[in-house]
This record gives sequence, structure tokens and C-alpha cells, in this order.
Amino acid sequence: MSIQLVFKLIYGLPPQATLMAGVGVLALAGNLVCLVLLTRHRDDDVNMSSVWICSRNDLVANSGVIAAAALVALTHSIWPDILIGAAIAGLFMRSAISVLHDARSAYQEAPPGSTAVSDGHG
Repeated sequence: MSIQLVFKLIYGLPPQATLMAGVGVLALAGNLVCLVLLTRHRDDDVNMSSVWICSRNDLVANSGVIAAAALVALTHSIWPDILIGAAIAGLFMRSAISVLHDARSAYQEAPPGSTAVSDGHG
């Protein structure tokens, strides 16, 4: 990701907005299906919660890509792509920290000697 950022800052070429929007829409549709399927399992255990959070983040990221594509098309600038990409990276980082915190808590609450925190079945 940082290599792409440096490349974009050095060369200043805006991405192809049409391609960007098309891929964003396809990814949004696929990730929406996944999120709907995962929603009923998001409270099963820390693993399912993490997967659900990742899927939710993908929806936000896909929406951001579509918005960035529209702004790139309007402005012919690399900045919408860079700024929205940075916001998406921040969201992913925040979510990763939250998942790590939840996993640590689940691990600490597991019985001593246990190898599985929760299998989601009881």
C-alpha cells in the first residue's frame, strides 16, 4: 500500500475512474452477499465476529472506492483516491486493533490449558 502511495505521489497519475468504479461496484455486490450471510453468525465467537467486521469493512472500502472514482472523474486528480484510501487504511487499522483486543480477552477468559477459545457451538 505504501509503495502505491509513493508511486502515485511521484508520478501524479490519477487512476482510471471508470475501471475503478466498475471493480468497486462488483466487489460491493459480492461483499454485500457475504455480509448478509455472516450477520447471523457474528456473535458466535471471536473468529466469526472478526470475519463479520472484515466484511463490513470491505463494504465501507468498496463504497469509498466508488466515491473516490466519482471524485477522480470529476476532478482529474489523484487526491480523492489517496485521501479515501488513507481513510480506509485507518478504518482497517482501527478494526484490527479491536479484533486483537477481543481475541486477547477471549484467550484470557479461556480455561487454563484450553487450546480452543470457542468453537461456536456452545
